[in-house]
Amino acid sequence: MPAGKHTLHLDETGTVLPPRIGQQHAAQLQHVERGLPGLRRRLRREFRVSLLFEPAAGLAPRRNELFLMRQREYRRTHSRSLAQTERSGPISGAANLRVSTLRAARSVQDGVFIESAVTTAARSPGDAMKDRRAFLRAVAGAVVAAPFAAFAQQPSPILRRIGFLSSESASNEAQRLGALQAGLRDLGYIEGKNIAIEVRWAEGKYERLPALASELVSLKPGAIVASGTKASLALKNATRTIPIVFGSTADPVALGLVTSLARPGGNITGSTFLASEVSAKRLELLKEALPRITQVAFLVNPADPPTALQAMEPVAKALKLELPLFEARGPSEFDSTFAAMAQRRVDAVVVQLDTLFIVNARAIADLALKHRLPSAGSVAFAEAGGMMGSGADSLEGYRRAAAYVDKIFKGANPGDLPIERPTKFQMVINLKTAKALGLAIPQSLLLRADEVIR
Repeated sequence: MPAGKHTLHLDETGTVLPPRIGQQHAAQLQHVERGLPGLRRRLRREFRVSLLFEPAAGLAPRRNELFLMRQREYRRTHSRSLAQTERSGPISGAANLRVSTLRAARSVQDGVFIESAVTTAARSPGDAMKDRRAFLRAVAGAVVAAPFAAFAQQPSPILRRIGFLSSESASNEAQRLGALQAGLRDLGYIEGKNIAIEVRWAEGKYERLPALASELVSLKPGAIVASGTKASLALKNATRTIPIVFGSTADPVALGLVTSLARPGGNITGSTFLASEVSAKRLELLKEALPRITQVAFLVNPADPPTALQAMEPVAKALKLELPLFEARGPSEFDSTFAAMAQRRVDAVVVQLDTLFIVNARAIADLALKHRLPSAGSVAFAEAGGMMGSGADSLEGYRRAAAYVDKIFKGANPGDLPIERPTKFQMVINLKTAKALGLAIPQSLLLRADEVIR
């Protein structure tokens, strides 16, 4: 007999061809056989029932058409037989046994083909013996079909749905989504197996965010991860019930996203990069590197409220610095904004921690160099050509977002999960850019830097 064939023979009732199954179902069937040795021997002796089982290693489970055809035939035939028998009125004990046998065969594994010789009510003196045989035959079918039924009716894993909303494009923020996916994999969540991630990109068109947020909410996901402040605000306005996890945001309390960092309340939680404190620190670093500066421009996106100003203004006043604001709503406004800075004769520029400037870091750095402006921004900004950069790992919040999602799936209330703050900050100095500007960075500052780009 070729490997991989599974055949159940019952004496006069024909042949049942169950689906081809793998090693795990073989083990399950063998367990059934060991548990009922007496019944198995009796079936073989009285009814010549034989079970041939030769699984092939690595054989993929598959249901075959003959099995499905005979399954439908069984349901149709025996449903009629049971109805006819029950309508026949008072019947003998043997007939009652026959009806009970049929019911037992149908109820053991609904949807599995179980051969049975029981079709009509007993009326002859020899029916008792026939009913006994019919009963054993039905039990035999139920026993040997149970492992196959477990395979046939095995439920698919529950797919948990997660939303992801970004104000930017896939080409610019793929790393953030990748960090979330990596964090989920580490916790056992695999796309296509037990989770599905619904992603929406605004492509830099921020007016689309409310519609995209509503679209994700309509899908009723178990949680939605927001990339950045603008996406977080759009989601907050779209739902008060579906859990929202932001991977990074400026100051969630000042923005009105949460009531406090320790107890966010509502349906929102996540990670903050402490934009206010970090931006104020950049002013201090610029002043230390360039003691003679008196005006530092603050480049902001008006679509992202500049909450960092509350922390920056007292520091600027203490350092005797003017802090004029310059706005840019998109890449098309970058040139005119830097031209306005040059006209104002500012001495340096600090770049807001906004997704618009993060994804366009190289363009901002190039314009600052073109207009001979020392610049400070995120770590990625310095790596892209800005003179200085400081802050936390921009992707860590998205890896941590996976842990928030996991807790929410396990029953946690997002409003009870504290906002996480970074514990490690980096400082990067791009000495190559400083030299291009004709500036000498103090040695004391270079020694404190985590990375110096030469």
